[in-house]
Amino acid sequence: MQVIYCYDDTACALAPPEAFSPRLAPDGLAALVNPGADPAWIGERAAALDFVIGRRMCGYSDPPTAKEIYDGLREAEPAGRRRLAVTAWLMESSFEEKLEAWAQQAYSWRMLAAAMGRFGLSGYRQYRLLNTYAEKPALVPPDSYPIRWKP
Repeated sequence: MQVIYCYDDTACALAPPEAFSPRLAPDGLAALVNPGADPAWIGERAAALDFVIGRRMCGYSDPPTAKEIYDGLREAEPAGRRRLAVTAWLMESSFEEKLEAWAQQAYSWRMLAAAMGRFGLSGYRQYRLLNTYAEKPALVPPDSYPIRWKP
């Protein structure tokens, strides 16, 4: 059997939001992931959100705030600044930064999957990586993981 790694942008599907957990990361996970970080930098003050805003959105004429991203990810149809904030987060953050923000309780996997599916801005590589975190793998299309097995 051969393992095929598919980290490219070959088209694939993102599992539906209901495949993912609606729960936030466990309390204390952010401190385990980043020892020494200020424990107050979670939730709407997640350090990963501020990092991406400061590093990748610094050229924006009016960059979003971490709170706008946090609030926008909790809305079924964000509008105005919150819509722009979520869009910017999805486009500018790497999957690793999305993972760190999840660990910092900025959102649940379900909230992130809903936003990624709604806006379609994160790319197929990130869809594949997020699909590995599905709580209900039966809802993930088989060709939508970053790893495949070939007989």
